[in-house]
Amino acid sequence: MRHSAMLHGFILALTLLCAGCGETELSDSDKWWLTPPKTATRVVFEKNGKWGYRDLSGKVVIPPRFDRADSFPGEGNVLMQNREKSVHVRLPSKPLGRVMLDGKWGYIDLDGNIVIPPQYDMAMDFFEDLTAVKVGKKWGYIDTKGKMVISPRYDEASPFLLGVAHVRKGEKWMIINNDGKSTAGKQER
Repeated sequence: MRHSAMLHGFILALTLLCAGCGETELSDSDKWWLTPPKTATRVVFEKNGKWGYRDLSGKVVIPPRFDRADSFPGEGNVLMQNREKSVHVRLPSKPLGRVMLDGKWGYIDLDGNIVIPPQYDMAMDFFEDLTAVKVGKKWGYIDTKGKMVISPRYDEASPFLLGVAHVRKGEKWMIINNDGKSTAGKQER
């Protein structure tokens, strides 16, 4: 899920950047290349049904105690560029790893300390210091401290990239900014 959500977000960002061009094919200036961030310093592993993390040398740095765990995202910026411009998508300055305990997702730091307690039915990686989380059947957004900044009310949600996210409410898709406002001007907070 993690990789498909990130890919969806990148495709969304590329679509947004090209929106309104009126072409069905991308010109050379509309083709974007991605430069990934520095690699993460923790590797997830499973032992006896529990998940933990090792450093790049293989040493256990966070003992297996989680029901599930995802890799820490890279650190720094993702660089998106084409022939005319470059755009940096900011990842959190302090990477947070997604972990599951008792069927709920939360986030830990590189030392294994719980930063955001497991309380979400689903969760994505942080981009631009926000991430989508699912509470019950609805998606909202939290910041890196766990504060709900856009309340859960969407049926689907994508990561924030370049200050916007693609969300679905009922049958209607919309683009919101990181203040929770629709790019069409309607408040969605």
